[in-house]
Amino acid sequence: MKKLNYVFLFVAILLLSCEKGNENVTVLIDQSGYFNVKVVDLNQKGIEGIELKLYYEGAPGPLEVGETDASGNYDFGKLLQGYYEYEGLVEKNGMEYYIGGPIQIIAGDRKSVTSEPFLNIGELRITLVNNYQQALENVNVALIPHPAYSNYTFQQLLDDAYYIRSTNSEGLVNFLDVPAGDYYNYRSYSLMVYYDEFNYGFPNSNNVYVISDEVQEYTLTVYF
Repeated sequence: MKKLNYVFLFVAILLLSCEKGNENVTVLIDQSGYFNVKVVDLNQKGIEGIELKLYYEGAPGPLEVGETDASGNYDFGKLLQGYYEYEGLVEKNGMEYYIGGPIQIIAGDRKSVTSEPFLNIGELRITLVNNYQQALENVNVALIPHPAYSNYTFQQLLDDAYYIRSTNSEGLVNFLDVPAGDYYNYRSYSLMVYYDEFNYGFPNSNNVYVISDEVQEYTLTVYF
């Protein structure tokens, strides 16, 4: 009975405290977390000077843009909880590797992500045949990291190509260790096939896709 009396006394004091002076009390709860990105090479060494962009879900432009420091780190600092995406480009040997992905920030969390751009690669196997489905040997194939629009010259497309290979006796050409794209883990490339600057074309409506850690195979019909 004594314990019950203490409870009634506590409730009475609480009610009097809330009603005193009809004052409103606002309680603020911190709804933010923290986010840090580290970009490293194949030896786990930080890569300096990589521009990173952070987007809030549904926003038209980046919320923040910054560059990694000498250790490969960039701290986006304090962020309201919610859904975000980050992205960046890392260049090596004339090729660009995408990094990034979706991030959920939860209140009170300190989230840290390590990005390894040079592991984000895939493989392409392209087989070229003529309209009789016969293999085409010794055809040059250029893998181009953008749409092969007609406003590019033949030489410009060759200069932009990441790889140039020739088909074997089975009409096959392999592209290994191809940068596999953005945070959706695929990337679109154009193919230009040619014998010379007067005999070339763009099969498969210009588009093939590279997916991280996978082999993509295409059989394409070529008309010169």
